[in-house]
Amino acid sequence: MRYATLILGVMGVASAALFARSGIDAGATPLELSAWRLLLASGVLVLYQLRRWGKAPRLSRQEFGLLALAGVFLALHFATWIASLAYVSVGRSTLLVATCPLWTGLAAYLLPVKRPGRWFWIGLAVAGMGTFAVASSPGTLRAGESGWLGDVLALAGAVCIVPYMYASQYLQPRLGSLRT
Repeated sequence: MRYATLILGVMGVASAALFARSGIDAGATPLELSAWRLLLASGVLVLYQLRRWGKAPRLSRQEFGLLALAGVFLALHFATWIASLAYVSVGRSTLLVATCPLWTGLAAYLLPVKRPGRWFWIGLAVAGMGTFAVASSPGTLRAGESGWLGDVLALAGAVCIVPYMYASQYLQPRLGSLRT
């Protein structure tokens, strides 16, 4: 069952940009698509949580506030990333939004968390060269677009996911994965 859930999750994440692009091409706005995505995912999680009624730990004000802040940044992540799909290809947008490890590593120098080691930065440099090679290819733009707005939106999506990940990492040990 564990592997089936993992496979289903990977398939969902891997196809998200394709479904979002289809929605944009059909006339939906990025905010509508983001709202529907989060609403449907929340519905599934609420149904699961109802099964566990009374077993979940109570949230302190600080935990509730941190969860709310994480939710805001998750919504911003989806809104900016999905909006980028209107300007650049799915591959380019997904590649740029996947630069979140860079922003997470840089944020570690501003926050009291474990700093990434040398191998993290070496791996990131190698990935950065590949990202540059792919992103600089003219075939990754939509017809007639310069792509700069799509690039900025995709990078904003990458930056916005960082606070969500830090909040989740902080709260996950006490609340569990399905609560964060």
